[in-house]
Amino acid sequence: MTFGVFKGKFSAFTLCIFLLCFQKGWSQDTIFIKSYTFDEPVYNIDGAGEYIIARTPSALYKLNEDDEFEKIQQLDPIKVGKHTWIGNRDRRGNYTTYQTDFLPPSKQVPFYPVGQYLPGYHHANITMAVDGDYFYVTFRGGILKYQVKNFYKIKNRWESVCHVYADDSIKITSTYSAIYRDSSYDSYQFDTIPGVWYSDGEASKIGNQYYLCSHDIFRLGKKGWERIVFSPKTSGNFRKLCANRNQSYYMTTSAFGKIDLTNDVIIDTLLSSPKKTLYDIAWVNNTAYVCSEDGSLYILRDNRLLSKVAIGSEIYDINVSPDNAYMILSCRDGVFKMNIGSQNVEKLYDLTQVVQSVFVDGELIISTLHGMYFVYEGKLNELIPRIEFNKYGLLAYQDFIFAGSIEGLYVIDKGILLNDIAKSLKSEEFKNNKDLIYRWGIAFLCLLILIAISIIYYYVKKRKNELVQPRKSSIINPDSIRQVVLENPALVSVESIADYFETSTVQLNRILKKYNTSGLAVLKSIKQDIVKEMMTQQKSMEEISKRVGYSIGYIKRNLL
Repeated sequence: MTFGVFKGKFSAFTLCIFLLCFQKGWSQDTIFIKSYTFDEPVYNIDGAGEYIIARTPSALYKLNEDDEFEKIQQLDPIKVGKHTWIGNRDRRGNYTTYQTDFLPPSKQVPFYPVGQYLPGYHHANITMAVDGDYFYVTFRGGILKYQVKNFYKIKNRWESVCHVYADDSIKITSTYSAIYRDSSYDSYQFDTIPGVWYSDGEASKIGNQYYLCSHDIFRLGKKGWERIVFSPKTSGNFRKLCANRNQSYYMTTSAFGKIDLTNDVIIDTLLSSPKKTLYDIAWVNNTAYVCSEDGSLYILRDNRLLSKVAIGSEIYDINVSPDNAYMILSCRDGVFKMNIGSQNVEKLYDLTQVVQSVFVDGELIISTLHGMYFVYEGKLNELIPRIEFNKYGLLAYQDFIFAGSIEGLYVIDKGILLNDIAKSLKSEEFKNNKDLIYRWGIAFLCLLILIAISIIYYYVKKRKNELVQPRKSSIINPDSIRQVVLENPALVSVESIADYFETSTVQLNRILKKYNTSGLAVLKSIKQDIVKEMMTQQKSMEEISKRVGYSIGYIKRNLL
């Protein structure tokens, strides 16, 4: 293929590169930004910071302030070497170059850290230049730009973190396998607190005492968590404790009421919901707001129900604005805003399975079962894609934002987020649109891709519906789950298993607790057996990854 023909097909090829890179690198902290094309193939790139050059057969290019490569020198390929490299630089910004006819081994980039993000298998003769968090890579005659996302780190990796509590003296990290205690909010130890090994509720501090909701209520003592037996018993599993006007309140999956934590007594049940799960409670001006699985927001004052606001979508979380003027409701079908005074409700963002939100210096962070979003100046921006975040897992404290996910605890640097990331979003919005035609072309191509993805999604979903016929089963245990997962390849998540048995993930985990396990643990064990079986059948890693729904890297690290 001539380079002219290659260039003509490069736009479509770039889209393929983007999709492939995104698929290979989504779980990493590195993302693809853009590609550069030239009239000739690029031989190499070199430099760092503001000194980045690219060499083609007959010209030398320099990366300018507009993030574009401009030609700075015409070269005679017969008189000079094939490759150009930066030599000495001085304080005035001057630099020298030199040429070679070959690629020195010191200039070639190994598979790590670049090759893992590139499509295909032949990655020889790749060169790279670095500018802060960005790096530029030569690839098949062009240049690809990537960015290293350094605004977050992942702690408690490979554990499903369901909740984090932090104050100036302690940080409590609740997972589905252990409860950890750190001496302060910015340290990450593996000091487990004995007494409870599993929690899907919240930790809190009432008075001077720490409590943990894990089906029952536990009080933190000198030897660890101590289970409290209340009288009389209340329905449902405890999820949250809170206080208002020197009175303590509890919320279970099916009830809300007053509680005496000193004498271990349930004082009164103010709201009962035996058939629909309660998810969260918030207090505003001595008024309690309780959200439910039935899509209703229950409003109570002076220990009695005042009214009920129908949102129309299952409500997982209540987040009150700093001025107490409105609340953000995280729902199954999107993000809603309710004016506290008028109780008017409007839908802000059309997202699916939104589990929680938190205000950070006036801006909004939103976590979902499919990723995290950052609302900056009213505009929704994807922050961390394709990660399943847990209910009760989001917390903003001091300089950090904690977000519990099924893959660990995401610790986001608030300063970098609000300064560097936010500023980059703003500059992108107001910068000169000299490439408007190019952007419209990209937008049109993206539209075509979305249409194609929608069609594929429709047929995949139709196929899944044919493969998995939900049925009501009164028997839910590890063996029955193993049977249906093996019989139905489409069941690759805990949520899909719960849907199969026509129940919720909360109820599924509640049942499996009797067997000293959880939905995630059972599913991981089943997938590990599937991986081993497919390996004995000499199946490819791509086939295995597609069957179990995990990336190849995750399978190699955790299942083999």
